[in-house]
Amino acid sequence: MMKRILPLLIAASLLLGGCRKSTSTPATPSPRIVSHSPAITDLLYGMELGDHVVGVTNYCMPPGDSKPAVVGDRINVSAEAILAVKPDFVLIQQDPKAFGAVTAIRPDLRIEHMTIETLDDVAAAMDRIGEITGKSELTGRHRQAFTDKLQAVREKVAGLETPSVLLVGGYEHPFTGGKGTFVDEMIAIAGGLNAASLKGYSNWPSLNRENIQAMKPEVLICQVSPG
Repeated sequence: MMKRILPLLIAASLLLGGCRKSTSTPATPSPRIVSHSPAITDLLYGMELGDHVVGVTNYCMPPGDSKPAVVGDRINVSAEAILAVKPDFVLIQQDPKAFGAVTAIRPDLRIEHMTIETLDDVAAAMDRIGEITGKSELTGRHRQAFTDKLQAVREKVAGLETPSVLLVGGYEHPFTGGKGTFVDEMIAIAGGLNAASLKGYSNWPSLNRENIQAMKPEVLICQVSPG
């Protein structure tokens, strides 16, 4: 079973953020970026762009040697904290209307709304962040590496059994991805069957002990643990 779990863990490590691509914004020289999403923060640091990050949420986990300012959480928006770090871009997943107080003070500040829906969005995110930072060559290499990893996982699990898998995110408020999410795609690429999708769940359902037991996953992957 450990040999079967290993490729699933490899696929789980590819949990990254995606975005809606925009084409109208030229790159700002050495732009200062606030990431208002843990997934976006992971993507920025994963592509060696941490030097652009000047602010994150208290849910983000930048590498230990990086100490960007904490500008709030992923739900509540602090205009004062965001503006204090003088960003050029704020990358978000929330409704852009939540940042109205920020743009009212700084109309020139670019708010880039990003979504996390499918694995294809990850490649689009890499391209867009390359445009924002002026480092498209660097992000292009990471984009290719990401594609290569996905293909390597597909090849590694080809012909193996397909266990039911449940990937759990969060700790205090656990959730998973059902049909139509990148979690569903990720599990399929890794050679598994999404236990949540098999039970008819779509989007991002909350989890509790009862519905986890009802799904009866053969493999349980916990993305986040306490401490």
